[in-house]
Amino acid sequence: MADSDESPTPRRVRELKLTYGNEVIEALRRAWAVPDGPTDKRMAPAMAVLVASPRRHGELDITEKVASQLVAMSAATIAGGWPRIGPS
Repeated sequence: MADSDESPTPRRVRELKLTYGNEVIEALRRAWAVPDGPTDKRMAPAMAVLVASPRRHGELDITEKVASQLVAMSAATIAGGWPRIGPS
């Protein structure tokens, strides 16, 4: 058993590593608004359509790199970014 004078070592707080920049987050916000703000679990599988269709019609002006990042985004990543993508 440990002595009562010893305090536990505090955990190191992990810094948030942002994978996606503001351009991707803004495009995600616009893609999210198209189908009236679906949940992350519904949005992730439909992301390819939610990105391709507005791009094809000139309603979502993003680079190919941003489009591929959006399509590759998981539901967990979308959910984790909710404070940044929700209604502004």
